[in-house]
Amino acid sequence: MIFKAVDVGTLMEEMIPMLQQTFPKTITFSKNIQNGLPGIMQIDRRSSSLLNFCVIARDAMPNGGTVMLTAEKCMKAQIQDRSRKQINVHMYA
Repeated sequence: MIFKAVDVGTLMEEMIPMLQQTFPKTITFSKNIQNGLPGIMQIDRRSSSLLNFCVIARDAMPNGGTVMLTAEKCMKAQIQDRSRKQINVHMYA
């Protein structure tokens, strides 16, 4: 396995046009991406995890919807606090 440092925000920005072209037009993409976020990923898998996330989101919205991609720097305490909050899911007929 070969790992490489990547800018997570740049990776996301580069993938959005491909996702918009290949996903149904009923799926839109919204983004909130902070620049300069470092990450270390396997070279051959750097985009597959984001793509997998988007495919799962698409499959969960058979009638369309918005996939919100967010990348931001946060502290460990913020992550723990977010994981304790309940996620609100809205169903639309």
